This record gives sequence, structure tokens and C-alpha cells, in this order.
Amino acid sequence: ERAEMLLKRDSSETAIYAQIQFAVGNLYADLGEFTKAVTYVQASKEIRERILGNGHPDYAKSCNILGSLYIELGEYKKAELM
Repeated sequence: ERAEMLLKRDSSETAIYAQIQFAVGNLYADLGEFTKAVTYVQASKEIRERILGNGHPDYAKSCNILGSLYIELGEYKKAELM
């Protein structure tokens, strides 16, 4: 809950904000809440692509985790796109 409150308070698009989104997404994934996890990891991916570019390792990490989440949800077509 605390992390979600921080996300709502700071809406800037920075690498740190993207990292927080990614961490919250991973936390939800660890709890088995894959749909919630996708929301946060997808946001992280989009921010990282805009500010770091799609060749950056952190962007690739977001894509990798997002693909794994889609597999957990049985959304294999979306996973392939990652």
C-alpha cells in the first residue's frame, strides 16, 4: 500500500519512477496477482522506452518480466510480442 501511495503522489516520468513501478509489479507477481503485476510492469516498460530507449537493459528487463506474466495469465500471443 505504501508503494502505491508513493506512485500516486509522484507522477513524474523518471528512471526512478519506472523502477518503483517495476518493483511493485514484481511484488504483485510474487503474490500471484499477475493481472495487477502486468499493470505496473507495463507502465514501467512504457516509461523506460520513452526515457531510456528500447535498447536499454532496463527496458529489456521490463519486456522479459512482462512476457513471463503474460505466460502466467495464459496470454501467449502477448507474451510472444515481448
